[in-house]
Amino acid sequence: MTGKTFFSPEELIFFCKSVEFFLGRRQKEQWTERKIDIDILLFNSRTINEKKLIIPHNYMCNRRFVLEPASEIAPDILHPVAKKSILELLLACDDTSKVEKVY
Repeated sequence: MTGKTFFSPEELIFFCKSVEFFLGRRQKEQWTERKIDIDILLFNSRTINEKKLIIPHNYMCNRRFVLEPASEIAPDILHPVAKKSILELLLACDDTSKVEKVY
């Protein structure tokens, strides 16, 4: 979930999409079931709004399945647009979906 890289955000998204392709994902319509989906949620405090790359991820603040594990790993990381920590975003999240750890 968190890590360090020498890649730029653009290089990292290209790498992520290459991994998805290697694992069998093919582009289909948006909002359909996928074999794998790798997103860049945050990249330090950077904001990017391009056709193929939006950071921070548009929907992360509304998705419990993103915020709950992120809060276990990095609860104090600040969202550069919302100006709230991951934990604060989780506590304010309206998504009531159940999130379960899979081992």
